[in-house]
Amino acid sequence: MPPSSESHPTSATHQHSPHRRTSANSAEGLTSERGRLIITLRDHHAQRTKVEKLLQPLVAKVPVPGGEDALLDELKGRARTYREHVIVEAEASKRKAEAERTATATADQTANLEQKIGKLLPLPADPEFGTMDIEDLPPVAVAVADAEESYSSAVRERLPQPSLARGGRRHIQSA
Repeated sequence: MPPSSESHPTSATHQHSPHRRTSANSAEGLTSERGRLIITLRDHHAQRTKVEKLLQPLVAKVPVPGGEDALLDELKGRARTYREHVIVEAEASKRKAEAERTATATADQTANLEQKIGKLLPLPADPEFGTMDIEDLPPVAVAVADAEESYSSAVRERLPQPSLARGGRRHIQSA
């Protein structure tokens, strides 16, 4: 009589069960794909570490019993640091905008001056600079020089004359 499959534990049906075949296939598959599996796991670990570092500042701490005050102080310090950072950033932004406006205005002024310089007549090849007599000046320059002299003499006449007997030093100092 053939041995029954129920009485013998090493029977053919027990050795070739679907569970054992799947495990064997999985083990063979993992062995053959070992290199790619290691790379995938390494990449996953690197990404997870990167995300953990990014999320670390957002972690809410649960204080140990009796440590609530220390946690509160730490949170207030972080809030103060954040507010200071925001203020510094806003000031830097304002200074940057002001510098850009100044640079634009300076560029416009430079272009304007370059245009004016371009309109000027060139200097003579051998300029002779020296003092000029008032007679050598054109009539407009003479009129300006005379006007300046008239103004200076009028100002001198209008100023009170210092009197040393009545605190003339104040008048001398104010002049």
